[in-house]
Amino acid sequence: ATRRDVPVKIRGRGELTKKLTVSAHGFYEEALTLTRQLGDNAAIANATYNLAFVAETEDTDGVALATPLGQALLEESLALHRELSDRRGVAKVLWALGAASSTAGALNAAEERFRESLAVFRELDDRFMTGWALYELGALAWKKMELASAHPLTTEALTIFDAVHDVSGIVLCLGLLAAIAEAEGNLEAAVRLGGAAAALQSSAGIEMAEVARRMMGREDLAARAQSDPHLAAAWAEGQAMTTKQAVASALAGSGKGAQQSAPESPAD
Repeated sequence: ATRRDVPVKIRGRGELTKKLTVSAHGFYEEALTLTRQLGDNAAIANATYNLAFVAETEDTDGVALATPLGQALLEESLALHRELSDRRGVAKVLWALGAASSTAGALNAAEERFRESLAVFRELDDRFMTGWALYELGALAWKKMELASAHPLTTEALTIFDAVHDVSGIVLCLGLLAAIAEAEGNLEAAVRLGGAAAALQSSAGIEMAEVARRMMGREDLAARAQSDPHLAAAWAEGQAMTTKQAVASALAGSGKGAQQSAPESPAD
């Protein structure tokens, strides 16, 4: 193996140990040191991006928070990807910077990053990441109570996630649309969509959606459903929906359950 192969092998060991943050940090840091010595800007751009993620910390809800080191690494990675005219690299780092700003509460900065990443993902016809950029913009609009923008952004994201069969994205969009419906005063629709999101999340075992569920208050929707028979019925209806029915219901805008044409599992 040549010396140039070494950072790649070290980075691979970092990938295998991502959940062991201390070990992963050491591997990625070593890879970055070697790529800097080699002067390979493309490799440095990737190494700084990788190291930024293991430099994160978490809040009490398990939400990843960028550290000053992680933020600086992402900014360096962005500058290098721009210099290399690597559009896909630029878009992925912009998305990561948007996520970092969002969790830090810098909503306007996050929106700027996500919008720029969205434009590039659309240009590249990357439907998967276009969906994720749209979802994040929808979540930002909801946080800012810009509901007229939040709804179409989230439904477009949901349409994409449904087409590419991204169950995590579907669950997150259903949860966000439930939160939007609640903010709009449509509590029955909110509870129904919340029930559908909870059932799909449970059946698919999606851990990431658990964080978004806490952040968007779906626990509150479940509690309110238990105290009101009418809302309890809406929650049960949502829980009984198949994935197709939940998506169709959400896209229809009412949260009203569709008629079942054939028996399907809640997570099909």
